[in-house]
Amino acid sequence: MPKVNTLTLDTGDMFPHLEFDTFQGDRIVLPEYLKGSWGVVLFYRGDWWPYWIAQLASFSRAGEKLEAEGIKVVAGSVDSNEIVAKTVEKTKANFPVAYDLDPVLISEKTGAMYQPDKGDKPRPFLHSTNFLLSPDGKVNISLYSSGPLGKLVWQDIIQAVQFRKKKMASEK
Repeated sequence: MPKVNTLTLDTGDMFPHLEFDTFQGDRIVLPEYLKGSWGVVLFYRGDWWPYWIAQLASFSRAGEKLEAEGIKVVAGSVDSNEIVAKTVEKTKANFPVAYDLDPVLISEKTGAMYQPDKGDKPRPFLHSTNFLLSPDGKVNISLYSSGPLGKLVWQDIIQAVQFRKKKMASEK
């Protein structure tokens, strides 16, 4: 059974302060790194789960389309730097990918579910938890999943951002 934190981030909540290192050698601080842009945060299980690898590859292929809408992407997992390097190579990730995330800390701050060490995996892992953040760092969409279904896709992100931009413009 996944460990569930009673916290969930909902629309309008400020995304919590998180810092982590990326395979690319940067130190990312959220939500500050994404402020001023729409932001997608993808916490994924790990390199061993094909659904999440497909998600990262899909977001990578859509990089130009996302950028054209002012959308930045950040991803991360509990995988080691070496494993994330292979994931980045496999998915051609063109966005920061964090490694060695602490699943308990991520759960405490975001409400992400995680699987504790059961002996069949070398360490605990995060379940898929995805967020769309507005340019002010607030949660616009949160998506929590404990299985292979239920993750953001880039096409929906672009539609959601376009809709929200239009709505914001009409409210001015």
